[in-house]
Amino acid sequence: MLFLSESDVRQLFSLEDALAVVEEVTALQNEGKAMNYPRQRLRMQNGFFHSMMAVIPAWGVFGGKVYTTFRGRTEFFVYLYSAEDGTLLSVMQAETLGQLRTGAASAVATKRLSREDSSILGMVGSGFQAEAQLRAICAVRPIRNVLVFSRSREHCDQFVQRMNAVAEAEVLTVTNAEEAVRKADIVVSATTSREPVVLGAWLREGQHLNATGGNMLSRREIDEEAVERCDVLVVDSLEQAKVECGEFLPSLEKGRLRWDQVHELHETVSRNFRSSEKLITLFKSHGIAAWDVASARAVYRKARKQKVGREVVIPTP
Repeated sequence: MLFLSESDVRQLFSLEDALAVVEEVTALQNEGKAMNYPRQRLRMQNGFFHSMMAVIPAWGVFGGKVYTTFRGRTEFFVYLYSAEDGTLLSVMQAETLGQLRTGAASAVATKRLSREDSSILGMVGSGFQAEAQLRAICAVRPIRNVLVFSRSREHCDQFVQRMNAVAEAEVLTVTNAEEAVRKADIVVSATTSREPVVLGAWLREGQHLNATGGNMLSRREIDEEAVERCDVLVVDSLEQAKVECGEFLPSLEKGRLRWDQVHELHETVSRNFRSSEKLITLFKSHGIAAWDVASARAVYRKARKQKVGREVVIPTP
């Protein structure tokens, strides 16, 4: 079994790798050749234990991600197995892996759902996920300007300074979330907020939204008006969304939204959902194990080729 540390994964796995992997596994899901199983949460006295699994028969692997959140500290690990004989191939730390695959998923959704001429990206949130979101979306659309707002002006300014050093687009701090949303062609919310940070009143025709931060019923990055103004609603997993999507809950409870109106990301492979330039589209990302297992396979294959990582011998019973 090969153990790969966080530094190993950073060395081996790039955003470009993540974009390719998420594209591929999304296509496999559309063909029924990759299956995802939703996240399970175990509440502990001082935190949570989370687990999620996926099987990719087309690539001969299965596995999952497990992680803990205790008193503000999180540890992520992905376990990768051979589907041929059940051998544990690798265990890897997965903070960077998760960050990159989440950004890549938003980029895949943006590529399929946004207008091709989208050039202004509005971002609400400048935390852990924001960099991968910005870089990934700039890789699939001709972004010229990025408008960023977060609650901490100091943190936002630092993020903007870092991104201007690596992005071809001009990245600017704005003074409120409304400005970031109203002026944008593509909107990203990347927060852990329990209260909406993107309001439907701010939306306009032709926009695409990626809501990436909340994956619990208690979190709502966008309000119910925003949900109901969207002409196309896409999630990564319907099964997972039904137990994690706090944004949809008010509209569902009031009968203004039905689950049969919501689509999965893999459907965008074989169907064009942007039938008009005027449509408002939404991708609600919760994060699924299929992305983790596909990414872990890519990391593992490169690690073997480049002889990176630490071999661990597991004694035979």
